[in-house]
Amino acid sequence: MARLSPWVFAGIGCLGVVALGVVSIGGIGLMVAKNMKEEIAKPIDKAAVLHDLNVPIHPKATLDEITTRSLRAGMVSMARMTNLKMAAAAFQLGAPADEVLSWYEKELEKRGYQKKSADKEQSLRYEQKDSTILISVTKSGSLTITRMRTPGK
Repeated sequence: MARLSPWVFAGIGCLGVVALGVVSIGGIGLMVAKNMKEEIAKPIDKAAVLHDLNVPIHPKATLDEITTRSLRAGMVSMARMTNLKMAAAAFQLGAPADEVLSWYEKELEKRGYQKKSADKEQSLRYEQKDSTILISVTKSGSLTITRMRTPGK
């Protein structure tokens, strides 16, 4: 019998590593999909959501439960992979975006938050100690509030 080249063994080893990587990524994907499906199916506890946000809500904003469920599903998956404690909620607005953004600027500054530069137009970013608040308003009249806490910051 002919002797096999060491390159054959190297190729088999590399193929094994690639197969293990594909199986691992697939498993993680299935786990994330399962967690998201479970979170979307859970009902929203409005009082708990607002308590976790700990941000004033614009008087003309009403909670959008369907979008908030989707946000929560993404936040739960993300929080499991990072060291952040996150809360988010979506609202429908009955006021123009500029009015809502200026209202949040005043309210958050009253609470001692420091304004930081925002990444997008129609959004605000504020920080205080271990918390970051992101306020985003769309032209279609929806408001998203996200609070991220970094433990030990």
